[in-house]
Amino acid sequence: EIFFEISKTQYLKECAVELFDNYASYLTYAERLAAKFYLLKAYLFYSDPLLHDLSSNKLPESLEEVNIEGKRWAECTKTPEYKKFLGKLEEENMKAHLMFEDTYSEVNVVLKDMPIKNF
Repeated sequence: EIFFEISKTQYLKECAVELFDNYASYLTYAERLAAKFYLLKAYLFYSDPLLHDLSSNKLPESLEEVNIEGKRWAECTKTPEYKKFLGKLEEENMKAHLMFEDTYSEVNVVLKDMPIKNF
């Protein structure tokens, strides 16, 4: 279940990169930049709380309906696999934050040159 939640957020980040890099012939630079900005923003909206819960060994809200026993969850969070997984997730989240900051900087440059709706 955790992997499913994380794969959904990873998909948003991958879409942001793919859309920006591969759709230049279909979309303007401003449109691609806007799409990348909003997809990364959505990724961070979901991944930050998930990472916070997992880092504090708390069962994420998105998994509460699965009814995992508290004792089993506590045991899971102490395993080396969990810690390795958490480290990778923290790394991916940090990369996404950096990508978002870079995109945000680019958006500011574009906004000075042309108005884009919904920014």
